[in-house]
Amino acid sequence: MAGSTGYVGGAVLRGRPPGTVHALQRTQDSEVEGIDVTVGDLRDSAACERLLDGADVLLHCASYIGPSEDLATDVNDHGTRTLVEAAQRAGVARIIYVSTTGVYGHGPFVGASEDTTLSPVSPTSRSRLRAEQHVLAAGGTVIRPHIVVGDTQVLPAVLRAMRAVGGVPFPSPLVSALSSAQLAAQVWALVERQDLRGRAVNANHGAPVSLIRLVEMAGSVTGLAELSAHDVFRLVQSVGASEHQAWMLTAHNYFSSSLDDGGEVALDDSPRIGQWYRDSARASLIPELQSRGRRGRRR
Repeated sequence: MAGSTGYVGGAVLRGRPPGTVHALQRTQDSEVEGIDVTVGDLRDSAACERLLDGADVLLHCASYIGPSEDLATDVNDHGTRTLVEAAQRAGVARIIYVSTTGVYGHGPFVGASEDTTLSPVSPTSRSRLRAEQHVLAAGGTVIRPHIVVGDTQVLPAVLRAMRAVGGVPFPSPLVSALSSAQLAAQVWALVERQDLRGRAVNANHGAPVSLIRLVEMAGSVTGLAELSAHDVFRLVQSVGASEHQAWMLTAHNYFSSSLDDGGEVALDDSPRIGQWYRDSARASLIPELQSRGRRGRRR
């Protein structure tokens, strides 16, 4: 497994079935029962070969998420190619890669399927699409989640952007979301899906939810003005957000999935999730800027 120390990878690791998991980590800070750590980097061919020696399945949950195109290419594109080539040499039977709906590009998306045109706009998404291509060419399976609740970057960034402009979009757009535990269960289920070899699938998010509902889980929006999508789009860009981020705040972004797990995904919005954000979501992709005193109808 690659990416076991990340947010999604950690959830996948916690949801593992009985047995030993071999994990690629850059450092070995502690020993955990049932986890055999290989110290090394995703781009290190020798480390990847040590990780995959005797393995049946490769779960790839490692990604660089940031503004550097060079680093995104190095880690997501070249690193994935190195990992997949090592898996092929080791005779690994199944490869599962956790990607992102960001490979589809700008919204709005209303029930978008896996047949939607791929048009990524950020360095991260472009490099993760190339990572997908390495996995699919090797007969692996790709899963594309949208918003994973509990993530410490996306929703806090959305909240801070809204605070920066002093308003929230009204009416609120609908988005796809699921918990990390729900995504982890779907990742493990893909191991047995021989019919999905060489295919990319959207995660099963269940019914779309209000963006404001999700943002309220990451922090309060009380006191912010209710603004039109047009005004939010314009103002969010004025405080430094990208066009893609502006679209995420103002347009519907929800997806259909060819996965059928026998039931509808129910979003976990328990107090535990809210506490997670209060304790952990301190940083943001978009800096919190001083409100520009926008006025509007109050919540």
